[in-house]
Parts: sequence; structure tokens; C-alpha cells
Amino acid sequence: MKIIKFNLNEMKQKQDGFSYYILGRSYDLEENGASQDYGVALDYYKKGNEIGYPLCEYSLGISYVLGLGDALTIDEEKGSKLLVEAYPKIIQLINSEDADENERIYAKFVTGAYHYFGLGNVEKDHKKAFEIIKEC
Repeated sequence: MKIIKFNLNEMKQKQDGFSYYILGRSYDLEENGASQDYGVALDYYKKGNEIGYPLCEYSLGISYVLGLGDALTIDEEKGSKLLVEAYPKIIQLINSEDADENERIYAKFVTGAYHYFGLGNVEKDHKKAFEIIKEC
């Protein structure tokens, strides 16, 4: 299994949607050597969402649905709306020639989460979710 690692200092310099997603995810889930800081994670998710990056829109949506520590109050209606809007954009990202391989892997993984949890307008299907996640 190949584990993808990112240099957070390099990601901070890029200031693009995928970098914001990775930075937010890193501070949210303690990945890539980051210490968990929901406030910082939320800031990165919001930056990416402001520029229309679908993985940040998804991350912000799921954060509203599940919560993000003390940094964000749960708002299932707002979260669900973001998740519904993000899904077709994530599918476009997967099929985009402009996206790099890592971006596609993360986008595809997120579609697995949609199927696993039944997010947005996607029907819950654990079998399909695991097939998607296994591919990643």
C-alpha cells in the first residue's frame, strides 16, 4: 500500500484548492505531521470553499453535519446543502485532465464516503463504498 505524504510547508506556499484541502484535512485528522487544530482546519476548508474547490466544499459540509470540535456548530441543513452541491463537482474533478493523480485519488476516496454514509443525495451502499475505497 502506498501512503501519500505531503510537506505542509510546501502546501502552504501553493495556495490552491487541493493544498487547502490537504492542509485542512491534516489539521483536522492529524495527518502529515500536523497537530490537531480544528480552527486551523476550518480556516483552510473555508479558503478552499471560497474559491470553489469541491473537496473543501465536501469537507466543510461534512464538518457541519458531524461537527468540528468547538470550532464549528453543527448545522445539518447547511452541511447537507454543501454535500449535495459538492458531489457533481467532485465527479468532474475525478474526470478532469487538469487534476493530478493525488487529487483524483482523494476525490475518488471522498465518493466512497458519500456511498458509505449516504451523504447528499447519494444512496447508502456499503458494498460500493468499499469497492471505491479499495481502488484508492
